[in-house]
Formats: sequence, C-alpha cells, structure tokens
Amino acid sequence: MAGAAAFANAGVERGLRRKPESQAGIARRGGTITLDLIGVYRRWQQKKATRRALYALSDEKLLDIGIQRGEVEAIACGKLPRGPRFTH
Repeated sequence: MAGAAAFANAGVERGLRRKPESQAGIARRGGTITLDLIGVYRRWQQKKATRRALYALSDEKLLDIGIQRGEVEAIACGKLPRGPRFTH
C-alpha cells in the first residue's frame, strides 16, 4: 500500500490533481449536453417524418415536385441542394 500512496502523492506534488468543478459548472455542462441530445433527437424525427411523407407519395406525384424515388434518402438527410434543379 505504501507504493500506491506514494504514487498518488507524487501526482499531487506535481500539480496533477484534478481541480474540482463547481456545481454550477457541472449543471451548465449537463444542460448543454441535454440540449444537444434534444437537438439530435428532433433532427432525427424530422428526417424520419420527411422520409415517411415522401415514400408515401406515388412516383407520379414525386415527379410532379421534381423528385425521383431514389433521391428520397438524400433529400431527407439534406444532402441534395435545395431549389430548382436543371437537367440537360
């Protein structure tokens, strides 16, 4: 046990001991993490709703709005540019 205590004390002597965070700092960081998770969840729900709505449309209706069925995933994930697309 003397070896473990000496090792722990050596870290303290060199200033390696972690400084305690204030409770406000911990709560603030926890709140930020919670808000980040809520944002991720909302974006996932939005993508899911977009996929569901687009897949429910017939091929003709998709073509009416300028989308091909193979583009639904890319549109739901925001990987295709928005706005009019021109085909040559």
